[in-house]
Amino acid sequence: MERWLNFWQGQGRATYSADSAMVGDRVVPSEIFVEIAGSASQPDLSMKIEVRQGIPVCTEVCLRSRPDGPEVREKDLAQVRVGWLVEQIVARASVKPIGRVGGYGFGWSKPVNDRTAVSDIRRYRSGRTRMSRERLLKVVEVYREHIDARPTEAVERAFDVSHRTAARYVQQARDAGLLPATTPGKKKA
Repeated sequence: MERWLNFWQGQGRATYSADSAMVGDRVVPSEIFVEIAGSASQPDLSMKIEVRQGIPVCTEVCLRSRPDGPEVREKDLAQVRVGWLVEQIVARASVKPIGRVGGYGFGWSKPVNDRTAVSDIRRYRSGRTRMSRERLLKVVEVYREHIDARPTEAVERAFDVSHRTAARYVQQARDAGLLPATTPGKKKA
């Protein structure tokens, strides 16, 4: 079953199936497909939003030149505010469960205040995703393979992340008990 969600004065439309996921205390479609019509000087935009580990994320973005418009340019890419779009669209597609209806389950209510919905979605999106155990084990493997030659930098290269993020991965592996605690100047893996 598909539902339609109109926004931006009819310029855009989002469709989604009946499958849903929890994002904090809200129920959100597990996949949302968005189409936004551009203007004579802007391309059309389409995107796909998915809920992964309880967090709505954009997984696809496509800009298409309109038949009567110019080519897709760098400035068009720079104007796409993906995070803002995700927050706005997911907030409008979300519902909150409220009370029991006739003792047979929950009723659903659209939020009365859209600002509250957007604020809730923004808060849930700002949290970092949890690292899977498999990924932590891969961090440990890379770290141990390079224990004698800058192991955190090896994690940085292996996962294509910043040094700070790589250090956070290593710390998460330590917190999970997969790597021992260290003392300054002594290597332990």
